Amino acid sequence: MLTWRIIKGKSHEFLMVKVEYTTIRVDLNDILYIEGLKDYVKIHTEGKLILTKTTMKNIIEKLPSDSFFRVHKSYIVSVNKIDMIENSRIVIGNQRIPIGESFRTSFFEMVSRNLI
Repeated sequence: MLTWRIIKGKSHEFLMVKVEYTTIRVDLNDILYIEGLKDYVKIHTEGKLILTKTTMKNIIEKLPSDSFFRVHKSYIVSVNKIDMIENSRIVIGNQRIPIGESFRTSFFEMVSRNLI
């Protein structure tokens, strides 16, 4: 059984992710993006890759909406980790993440609120 919890500490927010028979602490600040793979998600962090059994819908409901944004049926990005936006792709490090058609309008509305 999978458990997701967001715990707010004095200076850190993190979630506890159940992976097989262990529970791993994942700092939200370390998450670059999350990739959906059918019944699993890959959490890409600055230091490691975590594979856990859950759905994209379940994980997006648990993450703070001001820091994480679903940009594609298979991708959730950490807004603070976006390096660049090229046409219809988001660049985080050396990874290019597509922006899905159904998520495009709401994503670019969020971007325009922070545009100088």
